[in-house]
Amino acid sequence: MSYKICQGHSYGTLTPEGIAQAKKAAQRLKDEKIDIAFVSDLERTKLTAQEILKHHPKIAVHYVQDLRERCSGIFEGGPKEVRKKVFEQSGKSFEEFRPDGGESFLEVQDRVVQFIKKTLREHPEKNVLIVTHSGVISSFLIHLCAEPWEKIKQFVPKNTAVSIIELGEGKNHKIHLLNCARHLDG
Repeated sequence: MSYKICQGHSYGTLTPEGIAQAKKAAQRLKDEKIDIAFVSDLERTKLTAQEILKHHPKIAVHYVQDLRERCSGIFEGGPKEVRKKVFEQSGKSFEEFRPDGGESFLEVQDRVVQFIKKTLREHPEKNVLIVTHSGVISSFLIHLCAEPWEKIKQFVPKNTAVSIIELGEGKNHKIHLLNCARHLDG
């Protein structure tokens, strides 16, 4: 039987397919101007970032906990189906459900929004590379686009998908590219 695993904060590395995807993302981003990089401190994102940064060897890289995937608490390392059943029985909304020892998506969203606001204050006018996880990305995009949580599936990126977003004051943002994974084709 095959099932998907709740990774969250647990150790995980890249599969051969993941390494190939990271190399393709690196090729896609090699000509982009990047001034500074912030990367989740989990191994799978570090490995992805290493591939990308081979083309940008002189930029400063910061590995940060604030960009970690949602902590799934007691479900980490176990099948996603178990977490899904407990969620369905909880009576909580998707964004409010907080596994024992873990985080809700609202908490993830707050964490990443605060991190990005701080990064914007500290690095205005910089092109910032962020390498993180799908739960973090989709939680931030729901906030950025002011969409209801019911639409979160529309914002979940494929592995190594690229978004290019120009963040401005208030809601003055320009999305140049959103969750693009064309680099994985062919």
